[in-house]
Amino acid sequence: MRSFRVDWYEQHPWLDYSTTNDATYCLYSFLSRDAMTMEGEVTVYAQPGAGYKNWKKATSKDGFRKHVGQNCSKHHSAALEYDNRKTTVQDVALAIEDQSISERLQNRSRIKFILDVCLLLAKQEIAFRGNNEKDNSENKGNFHEFVQFMIDLPSLRASCVYCHYGALVFSYEANQDATAYYNGGHLDVRLDAASY
Repeated sequence: MRSFRVDWYEQHPWLDYSTTNDATYCLYSFLSRDAMTMEGEVTVYAQPGAGYKNWKKATSKDGFRKHVGQNCSKHHSAALEYDNRKTTVQDVALAIEDQSISERLQNRSRIKFILDVCLLLAKQEIAFRGNNEKDNSENKGNFHEFVQFMIDLPSLRASCVYCHYGALVFSYEANQDATAYYNGGHLDVRLDAASY
């Protein structure tokens, strides 16, 4: 045997072959933090310029088996470190996906609340904005006042959620309560009375 054999990948999943250097490397040792401090034959598998090239002895006891060594060898330590890192990356990816799903649901809830307010104002043919919508204004316009009215309802106050920018919006449960509240006719009476 005077060259690398593809079937070695099946026997040694840690192998990494470079066609440019015509050498094999240990993926675990190469990615390990301690790879450059390893002693002896192990560094050949971890150093980018070196690599293992003795194809005649690759499958003998002086080849790959010597690199792997006993259960407490540096190779096994690097393999454990690799497995831990791989698991952590998967855990982080899952956590990010869970967070993005949660944020997506919260954003949908916020948009649904805003659209419900807009739909109600449109159904009632009430103007959305007032003359002065500044923070210090007594009457900021129908949209802002209606949102504030919903926030002030005791049954919905506990379900309020603060956005990243400090704006108050409602959780999904609050949207359901609010929808039931104004579909029940309670808000129609108040809005009719307020518009006169």
